[in-house]
Amino acid sequence: MFHSFRFSDHHCALPASVALHAGAFALLLWLGMPRSLPEPPDSSIAVDIFSESAFAALIRPPSAPETPVPANRSLPASSMRAVAPAPPDQAPSGPQAVHATTFFASGILDDPANRDIAETMLLLAGDEQVIQICNMEALEQLRVADASKLPDAVVGYAYGDLVLAGNRLTASGGAFRSAGQWFHLQYHCTAAADARGVSAFDFTVGDAIPESEWEEHALNGSDEGLD
Repeated sequence: MFHSFRFSDHHCALPASVALHAGAFALLLWLGMPRSLPEPPDSSIAVDIFSESAFAALIRPPSAPETPVPANRSLPASSMRAVAPAPPDQAPSGPQAVHATTFFASGILDDPANRDIAETMLLLAGDEQVIQICNMEALEQLRVADASKLPDAVVGYAYGDLVLAGNRLTASGGAFRSAGQWFHLQYHCTAAADARGVSAFDFTVGDAIPESEWEEHALNGSDEGLD
């Protein structure tokens, strides 16, 4: 491409040609030399590397704000009430009622050895039959309940009247005698419809009755005066 240049002066043609070729050669050298490109402005982005647990913590939805818990404050002594401990279970005081599950009066009347008693019962009025069959049951229940006391007499009205409602008899002020000593007795008795036995019976044995009270309540050390 450089051969198209021409000069009219032949005397300077050679030096000019040499200079031209030298300049062209220098240009070629300059064009062929590697040149460092201008560095682009620093636009790097900082990247943080997270572990799986850290990444999970970043994407976890925010938890609800915790309600602040007030610090414990001591209450003034005047505003504090002492709470009394619950009392321990205590056994019931006083005599406890005995509820019979086995009854004996009908068996006594059915015993041939007691035929006279059975025949005499038939001669009594209906209410009196209930009273006698219940007193008979009371004697046997007392003997079975405590072998150390062998009662030989029962008075249902010693300290209060008998209460009879149909076939149910209540003796709240009764007494029984054992070995010459009288004791308080309460009982409830339900007689059978024919008054030949009982269907329910419970009783409560009380304290010994002082001898000073016996006469007032028609209680004797012997069978004298007892019906």
